[in-house]
Amino acid sequence: MPIRIKLAGITKRWIINVLLVVVSIVMAAILSFSMMVYSYFYDSIFNYIALRASAIEEVVGGTTIVGYNASVVQLAEEFRDLATIEIQFTDRFGNLMVSTTGTETSADLRNHFNYALNSSEELYRYIGRNEQNQRIMAVTQIFYNESTVVGAARYIVALNNVDSHIFNIILMAGVMGAALILLSVLMGLYFAKSIVRPIRAISTATRKIALGNFDTELKFNQNDEIGELCDVINFMASELQAAEQTKQEFISSVSHELRTPLTAIKGWAETLKGGETDPEFMNRGMEVIVNEAARLNTLIEDMLDLENLTHEGIVLNKAECNITQIIYHAFTMYEELARQNGITMSLEQYAGALTVFGDRNRLIQVFVNLVDNAVKYNSAGGKVKISTDLEDNFVKISISDTGCGIPEMHLDKVREKFFKGNQLVKGSGIGLAVADEIIKKHNGVMTIDSAEGEGTTVVVLFEQYKTEDKS
Repeated sequence: MPIRIKLAGITKRWIINVLLVVVSIVMAAILSFSMMVYSYFYDSIFNYIALRASAIEEVVGGTTIVGYNASVVQLAEEFRDLATIEIQFTDRFGNLMVSTTGTETSADLRNHFNYALNSSEELYRYIGRNEQNQRIMAVTQIFYNESTVVGAARYIVALNNVDSHIFNIILMAGVMGAALILLSVLMGLYFAKSIVRPIRAISTATRKIALGNFDTELKFNQNDEIGELCDVINFMASELQAAEQTKQEFISSVSHELRTPLTAIKGWAETLKGGETDPEFMNRGMEVIVNEAARLNTLIEDMLDLENLTHEGIVLNKAECNITQIIYHAFTMYEELARQNGITMSLEQYAGALTVFGDRNRLIQVFVNLVDNAVKYNSAGGKVKISTDLEDNFVKISISDTGCGIPEMHLDKVREKFFKGNQLVKGSGIGLAVADEIIKKHNGVMTIDSAEGEGTTVVVLFEQYKTEDKS
């Protein structure tokens, strides 16, 4: 099945999910800032007008119409802030009386007077355009003598310069926002690239690994999840390479293990087929055929056992087992073979009863395999010692030999299926793996202590089974 990784989608998703959010936030911030700027400047102008209005209110407020008329003329003549503000004074009907700039009356003046007269606010504010299409702020104030209207004042400020200043400020904010968006884009693309580039490399490497190139190595010195992923993939490749090597060694070993008995069976079968009638010769040939067929059957049984045990394919028939008898059975099976090979075997059994709850046949398989290894990896003049004991309610079985031993670098691998520490000795490399799986299924523990050239000691521990115990 082809592997398809759409790396371009990462950048696209970043643009959609991140860049749009950044742009929206920046735009919202600029809009809010613009409103604040407008509000600040316009409120400042209004407050300035309010101060002027308060000062004039102190002069003309509460006066009579005659007093008002005289006061406003004097105020208009003495007004000095002509460059900033224009004041128009009206009579009690909204008609222009005098202006600080001499402007003639207008429809806006009378309209604003009426609006202010009907407004609940002391100062009526208008922001818009005058009859000359200029942007202005006009604030209208009504003067009273008790409840009688005596006149009004209209304060006018041109907003062209203010709006221009506000526009420049908002423009600067917009430029800064655009710069922020551009910076976000550049940083985002750099970040996306920093992810996409190693992912592309990882994709390429995994494709190579999938095709069997286990020498592939990813080199990214990143202290993050990408770097960790690269380390994991490198570890996976090394493990696959080791597994491939083990598989090749297993194939070679099993091929040899299969070829040898098959060659013997074929050879003797062809010989017997040729019409040989000597009974002794025929019996010897048939014995070879039977023995080699048994070897083939054992090899196949071991392979099936390992597969079934690993994948929970075998149900153990557990019952109370006398471990002393099982160990004695394994000892007697190899005692004569060891003697013939010049190897001394000894057995030290615990004086009391040693019982475990397990599958008798599978436990025999375990200890026959362990004793077989002790003899097989030994040599003339060597020793094999088997002992049983009871320690803290745990049955302890120890099998030690003075054979070739296991190199320290191989100790962690000898339990792996198909691994053989010594390629010169016959065997498929799966017997110890099968034994280890069986021991685990009995809730037992197996430890292996070995030194190259000195020998090996295998210790197996099972919980002591008592009659009142439940399975």
